[in-house]
Amino acid sequence: GDEPTVAVDYSGNPIYGYQQKYRVVSLSPSITEILGSIKAENIIVGVDTYSDHPSSVVEGTESGSIALVGTYSSPSFELIMGTNPDVVFADSSQRSHTNMANQLRSSGVDAVLLYPGEDLESIMDNIFIVGTVINYELAADEVISDIYGVIDQLAEKVYTPTAGGNVDVMISLEPDISPWVSGSSTYISSIASLFNSTNVFSGWDGWVHVTSDRIPFANPDKIIIITSEYSATQEEYDHLYDNLPAQWKDTDAWRNGEVYVICEGAADMVQRFGPRAAQVSELVAMILHPDAFDTALPKIIGDDYEQYLTYSSYMSYD
Repeated sequence: GDEPTVAVDYSGNPIYGYQQKYRVVSLSPSITEILGSIKAENIIVGVDTYSDHPSSVVEGTESGSIALVGTYSSPSFELIMGTNPDVVFADSSQRSHTNMANQLRSSGVDAVLLYPGEDLESIMDNIFIVGTVINYELAADEVISDIYGVIDQLAEKVYTPTAGGNVDVMISLEPDISPWVSGSSTYISSIASLFNSTNVFSGWDGWVHVTSDRIPFANPDKIIIITSEYSATQEEYDHLYDNLPAQWKDTDAWRNGEVYVICEGAADMVQRFGPRAAQVSELVAMILHPDAFDTALPKIIGDDYEQYLTYSSYMSYD
């Protein structure tokens, strides 16, 4: 009666039957984090320039034991081939990765195309695929189990009278007058939906550029801003909060001081569709239902986000 595990990658190629892999290349930060979570850093020989977690990968790129094979959006065929890879993992949300996977396969190199990180289930599938391809299945299963275990604990906390009722939330990538906001079929919206909340822009798919008049009409109870343009200080938060456009201020979220900013390293984590999903989930659950938790979360969250975590504190995979 259980749902079967994923059997093919995004391009339809079976994920079973690969020989043992000893030289692995990752073309995205999320994939690199998956490899780190299943303790496969020692077989990574190449990563994209944005892969900065776990720290062992950074140490490897600095020492030269791990090669940089191009940017996330523009991987280099020559640099990838220079690592003599056994397998290359690519992200299907990037057309350049799909093209690269086809080019590598034509050259006799195994390439696996992972699913877009549109929801929690696809992230779990990607972890399972990576573990299966490199023969780290048991480690992948453990990571998946741990993530679901934390999410179950968080769900029990937020669906109680103490936590309050359903929360209408808006999730934005910037504090602009007409911002990009999360609709349905996005990773962060998928996470928020687990914790007794409604995305006010769930009527659209993906990330949507909305006009300013839509914000007061949607009237969210809480607003979450994900940005790399601010530092996690009270001064920066006060400046952002006071200078939000008038349309943002015409919401219950602004009037009640329920505007949260995720920045610095926390913003990087939230925008990566990887194994730190449990830590993202805990932050989101605490924002949506602070009364359900003993730890008080500040309105602006940055590099120090781990100090506020309880259930997922051990799941940085660093």
